[in-house]
Amino acid sequence: MEKPFLSGVIEGFYGRPWTAEQRMKLFSRLKKLGLNMYLYAPKDDNKHRVLWRDLYNVEETDVLSALIDASDREGVEFVYAISPGLDVVYSSTTDINCLKRKLDQVQRHGCRSFALLFDDIKNELPDADRDTYQSLALAQVALTNEIFQHLNQPRNFLFCPTEYCTSRARPNLADSAYLGSIGSKLLPPIDIMWTGPKVVSRKISIQSIEDVTKILQRPPLIWDNLHANDYDYSRVFLGPFEGRSSELRPYVRGILTNPNREFEANFMALHTLSQWTKCSIDCVKKDIILTESPLPTEVLQLETDGDFVPDEDNLIHCCTQPYIPRQALKIAISEWHDEFLLRCDFPDDLLSANLTAPLLSAPPIDPSLPKPMDPAVIPNGFSIADFSSALPKSGNGLSSLAPPPPPPGGEPMDCCVTTASNGSSILLSTQDDEAAVGETMQVDSDAASTTGPAATLEDVTLLVDLFYLPFEYGRQTVDLLNELDWIISNIGHREWTDRQGQMIERLIAICRSFDHICDIPNRAIFAEIYPYLWATKIVISILICFLQWIGLGKVSTTCQCFVHGPATWSSQEYQCRLGSGDYEPWLTKGGVIRELQKMLPFECNSDLHFYSCPPPSDSAIFAVRPYRASDKDAVCSLFKHWCTVCNNNNVNTLMKARGLEFEMYTEIMVESFLHHSPEFCFVVEDTGGAVCAYVLSVVDAAAFYEKVKTQWLPEVIKKYEDIAEKDSNFSSEEAIQQFEACKTCLLDNQASLYPSLLRIEFNPELLLDRSALKRAVSCAIAALKVNGSCGVYTRVPILHPPFMEVYYGIGLCEIGFRNTEAAVLGRNISVLHQISSGSSTSSCGSPTAAKWCHMCYCCSVI
Repeated sequence: MEKPFLSGVIEGFYGRPWTAEQRMKLFSRLKKLGLNMYLYAPKDDNKHRVLWRDLYNVEETDVLSALIDASDREGVEFVYAISPGLDVVYSSTTDINCLKRKLDQVQRHGCRSFALLFDDIKNELPDADRDTYQSLALAQVALTNEIFQHLNQPRNFLFCPTEYCTSRARPNLADSAYLGSIGSKLLPPIDIMWTGPKVVSRKISIQSIEDVTKILQRPPLIWDNLHANDYDYSRVFLGPFEGRSSELRPYVRGILTNPNREFEANFMALHTLSQWTKCSIDCVKKDIILTESPLPTEVLQLETDGDFVPDEDNLIHCCTQPYIPRQALKIAISEWHDEFLLRCDFPDDLLSANLTAPLLSAPPIDPSLPKPMDPAVIPNGFSIADFSSALPKSGNGLSSLAPPPPPPGGEPMDCCVTTASNGSSILLSTQDDEAAVGETMQVDSDAASTTGPAATLEDVTLLVDLFYLPFEYGRQTVDLLNELDWIISNIGHREWTDRQGQMIERLIAICRSFDHICDIPNRAIFAEIYPYLWATKIVISILICFLQWIGLGKVSTTCQCFVHGPATWSSQEYQCRLGSGDYEPWLTKGGVIRELQKMLPFECNSDLHFYSCPPPSDSAIFAVRPYRASDKDAVCSLFKHWCTVCNNNNVNTLMKARGLEFEMYTEIMVESFLHHSPEFCFVVEDTGGAVCAYVLSVVDAAAFYEKVKTQWLPEVIKKYEDIAEKDSNFSSEEAIQQFEACKTCLLDNQASLYPSLLRIEFNPELLLDRSALKRAVSCAIAALKVNGSCGVYTRVPILHPPFMEVYYGIGLCEIGFRNTEAAVLGRNISVLHQISSGSSTSSCGSPTAAKWCHMCYCCSVI
């Protein structure tokens, strides 16, 4: 009897497992799409992997039984997988019996299909087994065959080898003794899982499958990681299933996708996989992958974009149902848009937890083990936020099968568990234009707003385009990056002003589109994509402000091009490598958000890209923009308010607010910046347009203070002495002392390290967007850096810890000077290094196409 083609989903990622309710929803969706298998293998359910010997308790087996029953009702095969490879002793009778007992327990509750997984472990035989087995492969085969027989040869029994892709075969696929032993010794009814040429394979060709089939002596079952995102917590993949010829089907046992960690984000992956499985395999000539054409030399772009019509070389004339990814994607987007408009409430506490998921570090893994998905490591600059504050940590002995008791006043939506001292699962919870830049992302966490514009099909299409696939961006995104790169690289060009204005409008439009999505009735979808929307808006807000600042014409004439390097979008080689599939995608983490970040000159200051995502109710993103002359009164008023706040906290660093002396003090300490260095000043506006914070800066603090002392200060003192001519109590002495204290706060040997000065004040009552001040500082640093600065400092009063944390949170640290009243904070911002004229490369090896280039990530090739 011919075995059915297997297609469906593996819940096999690192990170927070899906809930029981989400799995039941998945079974219904799989049935609707014509997919037939679900494999339970969440890496962070410890009773699946780390604590594999532990039996499930009564409550957990009840949930397991309910899941198996639900999958049976929907006609979906439930496969229970277990991963004992981290510490199993293959020759141990005790371990073998533990494994049998665990799987017997699952089998008694109705499960008829099983999988043994040995992925992501050391590729060597444990010392305890060396007297019994000659190799790891023989040990795994013996254990697997015994378990298969013990379970009475289940109708589906899957095996995942340690060498599960071509790139992990040692020394290579053809000569791998491990895979040769697996193929020849593993019982024929057992299916072997395979991810393709790579862990995350851009393409899987028929030839590659024929090669591995010869080694494994059976067609492989594809474990497809194309949409997996657990190796990069700043990306989600919403593009289509592609890179696999539609004639691949007869050569494989099936295809199971291991998708995004965010359950609701997998609609596109499943829908397009479903379309792939239903397409006519007679339509396409052998081994033709419609997305397999090489990357264009000009740009990396969506290979199936545009008005793609298969030609006679690709399709046979009688073709009626070819699988064309872009067409499949359009169908899927339309149906996903319908899902956006369905009301689906999401409890507040689970919403807050799920918001943290995109950038939460996964549980630590033994560094000696292979980490193909590398979930625990987020290199500097590749993460765009720290979302770890609210999410229940995994790796604590939890089982995702723990049952959710009904909560008071609500329906169960999730189950989060922690570990008691004895390792048992204990239930914790039961719930499953410039003004436009300041528009908020505030949304009701229970229900969508009924007043905002509904998310359109174009909004959803843009979302998918931005968060496409590991090796490519959508057409709109590629065009956006190309245009941004041109604008950054061609300052002063006659077309620059027009194109800069159009780009700002385009970026604002993206934010508005995201706002529409934030108002969708389906709060379950919103909850899982919200952090990506918020993070994108954060970097866009900085980009808009930076572009506005460049438009002021204050970029140094010696620094016209400052974002060129082998690892930036300017490099054609980088674009081609990014899309080639020759490298695993975790080598270029960050996706489109990272590409946008690299348009900013923060190459050695990647901490400026880290932000904590707030809950949706606090998600207003305030506008940050360059200072205008009309802001003067608001800035001065804010400074006075700041002094009052400090004085109310018994801080004597700032002058007490009283009469003309205080007006003079404000003019000396604040208006001097606005007069002598307005082009390096930035303000933060709340949603009502009120200035609630500012960052004032100067490139050369020594020259600034000298100019203020010799020109500005005497005029200001004379002005106020004339006004207060008859006031015998008026004195300028305290204001001058405060000025001198700021002027002399750096040590002599620090001036060259921190040449630029910042002045940062805010209204703590109005600054509800905690990201805004850091974004304003980032904009100031960008402006200073491209004008040659290598470090900044500021003198701040010693305030209560919550206030000081604001300064520390924007990357400033104490640099030596401190007394009972004030501290000097600073940071290195690194100077851009110049390519000498006439040389072929810079000191870091980047091409001479740019006058300046970044150090670090922009000059580090893949």
